[in-house]
Amino acid sequence: MSGTKPIKVFRAGAVRAAVWRDTITRNGVEIVVHNVQIDRTFKDGDEYKSSSSFDATRDVPRLLLVASKAYEFVALKAEDEPADTDA
Repeated sequence: MSGTKPIKVFRAGAVRAAVWRDTITRNGVEIVVHNVQIDRTFKDGDEYKSSSSFDATRDVPRLLLVASKAYEFVALKAEDEPADTDA
């Protein structure tokens, strides 16, 4: 995933879900897979950093929202992708 950009990013406050697209070969057939990376950004002095730790009351509701949006995007996007007939 490094060096490339996600195909879609959903944000709610400091929490974001990035959707990545990749092509893999399974049983000799190329298929499209989607991965979702969820993190929270914060500022440490003058530097922005990210974390995979979430505050239960402030961040988890936002995490659920962006995760839901990412899933919805992937589920609807998958309808546009060629089907994997060997699965």
